[in-house]
Amino acid sequence: MSICYDDSKKSNYFSSIPYGEMPANRYYMTHYANFLYLDFISKKSDDVSERAQARKEIEIANRKMRYWKFHPNYDQTVINELCIAAKKKWA
Repeated sequence: MSICYDDSKKSNYFSSIPYGEMPANRYYMTHYANFLYLDFISKKSDDVSERAQARKEIEIANRKMRYWKFHPNYDQTVINELCIAAKKKWA
């Protein structure tokens, strides 16, 4: 069972977009939204196995967010604003 990420295998993701042109902020926010969703499930779900799976996938989301933080197009000031807005939706 997976919620957001398939944790059974590593991805061999290939993009036709050159690395320097990738929208790092958008990709970061995709994983941040997944993180918020998984965090909610890990705290609120009544199913023990679902909570455990969510906690495993939170580690994957964190790893992917860390990756995008080092991209040259990543802008922390933009991310701060977007994260505040995303947190309000889950409050």
